[in-house]
Amino acid sequence: MHDSIHDDGKTEFIEVRLDDEESDGGSLKPPSEPCQDMEKSDKVTQSKSNKVLHELLSYVVVVLSALVLALAINRFILLNAHVPSTSMVPTIDKNDRFIGLRLSYLFSDPQRGDIVVFDHRCYKGEDKMILVKRIIGLPGDVVTISGGKVSINGVPLDEDYLNGYMEGSFGPYTVPDDSYFLMGDNRNVSDDGRYWDYPYVTRDEIIAKAWFRYKPEFNVIK
Repeated sequence: MHDSIHDDGKTEFIEVRLDDEESDGGSLKPPSEPCQDMEKSDKVTQSKSNKVLHELLSYVVVVLSALVLALAINRFILLNAHVPSTSMVPTIDKNDRFIGLRLSYLFSDPQRGDIVVFDHRCYKGEDKMILVKRIIGLPGDVVTISGGKVSINGVPLDEDYLNGYMEGSFGPYTVPDDSYFLMGDNRNVSDDGRYWDYPYVTRDEIIAKAWFRYKPEFNVIK
């Protein structure tokens, strides 16, 4: 744009530069294309959304994997148990919580003195009853209780884990093959093989061997 000024019959041309013109020859900077800006903005928004979704899916996968692993461990490897009675005092007290190992007898047989968790299907007519007791008689043993003293095949059994003196006489019990005779450590209050309709626990009824207590305190169960 030019303005002409007349002075003394001569014409002088004066260039007028607008404020928004660039310094390089007065040319105007072409505006950016709005479609391109919107495209870039959409791409950035989409990228952020994809990132958030990817992170959310990652968290979900981690949580589900941990849940499946925990369920598998609890179902096939470990047993988490709560004891509501006093039949195993002093070894396991009322309201104690302990962990049992389901794989204890995968390659070996239960031993005398082991504390086991089992599902006694013949317990007083009940369809299912989960109990915890100590193995006293092994397959083929003859268990006799006379005057509160347990004998295995005529030999007195040393039981330093008992909660005091046991009363009464019971048996003899001849333990069948693939079965076990079990009693609680708190003999005078324990409802065990001495009182069951069928006094023996079969091998396939044993679920786990008691391993360690974690509440109210930690210690190995034996």
